[in-house]
Amino acid sequence: DMTVADVAVLPFRVLNTGRGNVTPDGGGLAYMIAGELARSPDLHIISTRVTAELRDKDMSLSQIGATTHARYLVDGSVERRGDQLQLDAQLIDGGDSRIVWSGPREQADEERLAAAYLGAGAR
Repeated sequence: DMTVADVAVLPFRVLNTGRGNVTPDGGGLAYMIAGELARSPDLHIISTRVTAELRDKDMSLSQIGATTHARYLVDGSVERRGDQLQLDAQLIDGGDSRIVWSGPREQADEERLAAAYLGAGAR
């Protein structure tokens, strides 16, 4: 019996801006991650346009989960550390805002960061 999970990937918060470097794009990272997750037949991904609008309304995670009917939310932050980007992400239960999974990764640029974070199995 296969269960399909609805997932909403929220725009990642940018914790610092680049000094002379390009500032990380939290919305772009969310878009890339949502696109990779959408390849799984076991997941239904909520549009990142919708999640960006809801994030802009300063809604709580449980409110976003209820509004989108998402079982899980992907939330996190991105921070530039020298020539590296640090991505901290959490998988959150959309009903009770409980953290189901959490983990940081680092890479040199946003595209490689998203690919490394999702792993080779997601491709």
